[in-house]
Amino acid sequence: MQVPRRGNETRNHVETKTASGECLRQFGADSVLCEHNGGDVVARRTSPPGTLVIEIERSKRNVLRNVTRDFEQGATAVLVECPDFATAAEVARALDRSLPRELRENTGLMTSATLRVLKSFFPQVTSTQSKQP
Repeated sequence: MQVPRRGNETRNHVETKTASGECLRQFGADSVLCEHNGGDVVARRTSPPGTLVIEIERSKRNVLRNVTRDFEQGATAVLVECPDFATAAEVARALDRSLPRELRENTGLMTSATLRVLKSFFPQVTSTQSKQP
């Protein structure tokens, strides 16, 4: 998967986008795009139709703007991925204070380890998906 870079993204940010996109593809997304409509990673499915956006955040600075924009552009759900628990806690407080109630039920928060843990715990999902054309 080719991962476009935006602005001054760190190598770690690009690697995280790549890993997250690959996980979503292995979990069965019909298509996965990086840097699409402002989202870091965008996964689409056709049945049932939906769009999941992953925003990779290293601080709380832009999280509210990014999540709100994703929903305004048609996201069904948004996952905010943080590198560690401390950043996730900071982001959680910012979202708790300011994210509109109607967006909260479709907004999730995780650390970068979450997808790795799921892949290792459910290897049958990734092995089954990777055998499909």
